Amino acid sequence: MFNPKNLNLFSYTHQNPLKYVDPNGKTLYLNSDGSVDQNTNDGRDGIYIYDKNGYRPVSHEEYRYEQLKIYWKNSTAEARKGAEFVNKRRLNRYLNKIQKSGLPLSEQAKKHINELNLKLTILNEISNEQRPDRVGDVIRKSSKIYGRKEQYQQDGGWEQAKADFDYIIAQLGIREIKIVESKRGTLKAIRLKTGETLIVRSFSSDSRPTLEIQRKNSTGETKATKIRYNE
Repeated sequence: MFNPKNLNLFSYTHQNPLKYVDPNGKTLYLNSDGSVDQNTNDGRDGIYIYDKNGYRPVSHEEYRYEQLKIYWKNSTAEARKGAEFVNKRRLNRYLNKIQKSGLPLSEQAKKHINELNLKLTILNEISNEQRPDRVGDVIRKSSKIYGRKEQYQQDGGWEQAKADFDYIIAQLGIREIKIVESKRGTLKAIRLKTGETLIVRSFSSDSRPTLEIQRKNSTGETKATKIRYNE
């Protein structure tokens, strides 16, 4: 079960040294559900999170990301919807206030904006991963790329990327697809009924085939969830 104390990076043994063990005061091992692993200690320093490949070191930023995601995953859909509404409103008000002032962004302002964007990114990722449609099916069978916002990956290369694209549009009965051939490769795109744009392309910035779901956020910016396909 998620423990809110995990969000406190300065809490020695979660303020309970009689129950938890941390000999050097610098190591924290977490299970995949966010709970503290009381049995593992091999003398390393830092924060470690357990996943399918074993314990991996994480930065404080990624640690906070993981803990917030676990917290909201264990919340109700209504609570997540409320959190999304509140954080969008806070971000819009803050950006409008800065725009009206005409002053350059301070470090504190940048930090505050990044924090609000982080929360909105996590809420959107959870929403995508729990989608009942075929877009959700494709995202759920992919693994998260750590350190990248709303990016996932799976094996199969270009053939699997095209298969997932066809799998999604087959449910919607869409026949009109925009196809673009260029020197970089092939791109296919359609507009979904949700207002999102679904794109599959044989190329990307790191050369891997990519399936992309684009949408507009509350400020009119284009945000995207990307799935990279390993050859």
